[in-house]
Amino acid sequence: MKRSDINRCIRDMEKLIRENGFHLPPFCNWTPQEWESKGHEYDEIRDNMLGWDITDYGLGDWNKVGFALITLRNGNQKDPKYKKVYAEKLLMLKEGQHSPMHFHWTKSEDIINRGGGTLIIHVYNADENEELADTDVCVNSDGRSYYVPAGTGVELKPGESITLWPYQYHDFDVKPGTGDVLIGEVSMCNDDNTDNRFNPPVGRFPEIEEDEKPYRLLCNEYPKAPAAYGTATGDAGQLYCVKEDAAPYRAERRYTVDDYLEIPEDTRAELIDGVLYDMASPSISHQDICTRLTVMFGNYINRKKGKCKVFAGPVDVQLDCDDDTMVVPDLTVVCDESKIEKGRIMGAPDLVAEIVSLSSRRRDYVIKTEKYCSAGVREYWIIDPDNERVLVYCFEKDDVPVMYGKADIVPAGIFAGDLKVEISEIFD
Repeated sequence: MKRSDINRCIRDMEKLIRENGFHLPPFCNWTPQEWESKGHEYDEIRDNMLGWDITDYGLGDWNKVGFALITLRNGNQKDPKYKKVYAEKLLMLKEGQHSPMHFHWTKSEDIINRGGGTLIIHVYNADENEELADTDVCVNSDGRSYYVPAGTGVELKPGESITLWPYQYHDFDVKPGTGDVLIGEVSMCNDDNTDNRFNPPVGRFPEIEEDEKPYRLLCNEYPKAPAAYGTATGDAGQLYCVKEDAAPYRAERRYTVDDYLEIPEDTRAELIDGVLYDMASPSISHQDICTRLTVMFGNYINRKKGKCKVFAGPVDVQLDCDDDTMVVPDLTVVCDESKIEKGRIMGAPDLVAEIVSLSSRRRDYVIKTEKYCSAGVREYWIIDPDNERVLVYCFEKDDVPVMYGKADIVPAGIFAGDLKVEISEIFD
């Protein structure tokens, strides 16, 4: 999207909000210049992505397919310092605009027509393959429960609401001739990075063409607090590592593999694109999950007399065979023995698994996903013990990621699905 279009969308939504008698919290009205002086007392806004969010779902035609929304409040179940267990949003859907079909794996939500035109929400159940089912859908609306055929458009006039449950597909449209709609959402904690399943797949956050200065910053554009963000370790002349709880950070100098190899053996760290990240010692539950998964892969490979080898971390992986990256996955499967040399793995493994901790979440979900994909890793498992789920990327097939819950079975793609891992067996 062009920045000028985003600015226009925000102004249009501000106007609709005023027309319907709503008032926004102060941070929604701050200019980019005002954000530059906001300190750590506003980290809740930064960390939980409160504020403006404009998306065209990567399709390039916001007037036809898109949404404008504001996250007013949000908890964060992945960070214990934020205690809220709920979220609230305001959204604007313009007449003639559509928001695509999707469901949430975790979040349940109430969608409320706060004013304007008539909102239409088409509903489906998800089948066992997470596709649209043809079964009747139970609608929960303002204290009334009833069934409708799959694909029914449930109409909500101002003041009316519907409850949407996990794995319940829904999209949004406006009834022609009724005008733009201001929508409220009250839900469990919101995570738009990992809890949206679109069908068919679309993007979530737009690429922005900067054709004019921003009127308001979007929720993923806030500058860091003026004070130093995160901490470093070491004395003068020693290596400095970015702590795992730090925001995205690039050091003043780029470190190399030679620097990494000089780190004392009792210090856990990894090197990604010239940045050293300090790693916390794994918890007992982390190690238990890693051990169980390693045994499952190892037993399968031995039973099939396969050539692949499985390694539990810590094992150094010089991912790009270059001088500025050395990652330390929790589990690694390598099927080309020539990559095992110099006491490490040289090049992309066939499968990598990372067990998410509170401090490593952003690196595992964002930084490493991009890094493993570009390096040629065939399959990447992100194991989330807190939510008891596994997100699987099959990069070689260029598929959308698949989220598996505790009751599911994960087929290992590198073995053509012949190895099947029951999620309950790694979390119990």
